[in-house]
Amino acid sequence: MIVTLSDEQQRNIREMASSGVRPPLIANSLGVALTDLLETAGDEIAKAAMAPHHAVLKSLHAQAVSQKSVAATIFWLRNMCADLLRPVPKEPSKSRRANEPLAPEDFRPIEFDVYCNDGEPNFDV
Repeated sequence: MIVTLSDEQQRNIREMASSGVRPPLIANSLGVALTDLLETAGDEIAKAAMAPHHAVLKSLHAQAVSQKSVAATIFWLRNMCADLLRPVPKEPSKSRRANEPLAPEDFRPIEFDVYCNDGEPNFDV
């Protein structure tokens, strides 16, 4: 059943979703069934929930490429550039056992500059 929501209720839904409140709690606070809420405002809830994630990723990316935050750079490399760090299989037909260690030649070389927190290159590494 499609529920008619007032402008104030729609604004409250967007605010709650962008603050991380889950749809069942939003439905409970409005006094409607979860299925009815998702049928009526499911797309709006999904868009509002993604806004803070987008802002965090944008900020993290800025820190990672600024060469001033080593932790942000490492996090970005491990999580967002994981495909670059995965080993390249030499023979696609050969599969490894789960506990078999990888050899150094199984990895693609990656070169990147390491900077200190002051933005100057760190030539000691």
